Amino acid sequence: MKWALLLLAQAVWFAAVLLGAAWALPLTLAQLALLPFAPALRFPPLVYVVIIITGLAVDYFLQAMQWIAFRPDPLFADLPLPLPVWLIVLWCSFALTVKPLSELVSSSFLRALLFAGGGAAAYYAGARLGAAEILNYYAYFSVLTFIWMIFPGLWLWFASRFSANSSGSVSAPSS
Repeated sequence: MKWALLLLAQAVWFAAVLLGAAWALPLTLAQLALLPFAPALRFPPLVYVVIIITGLAVDYFLQAMQWIAFRPDPLFADLPLPLPVWLIVLWCSFALTVKPLSELVSSSFLRALLFAGGGAAAYYAGARLGAAEILNYYAYFSVLTFIWMIFPGLWLWFASRFSANSSGSVSAPSS
């Protein structure tokens, strides 16, 4: 099930970057539909909300700093949103993969490198495919790599604390 979620996430990424939210949203809903069949790969709902909000806040900050400009969503370009709908859908999809991705490696250090490298590479590839324009490469990738190295660990820490408080048992990520 882990690989099905991760493969769907890749399909969402390509659909969002190349085609927009109208194509990515059904795939994200398919990811969501798989979660009941994989309880070990789920977070409490609040954890997903935290991942999505922090991710969108970082993208908004980087855009406000004029280090990146995201392409408007083809179908929802008229909506007065600070970020394109395809990026919001992409963050929803990504939130569903944080736990499966984090379980690929057991070392916290290697996990941080995986997220830092993968996050920076995804943004770079998205820009090369026309989803965004990186306006200040050095500043953008310095901050982005640092954020991607730190945030997933914070999300996992929050998930372990939230799970401990809501269920009475701690399911802390392995180090």
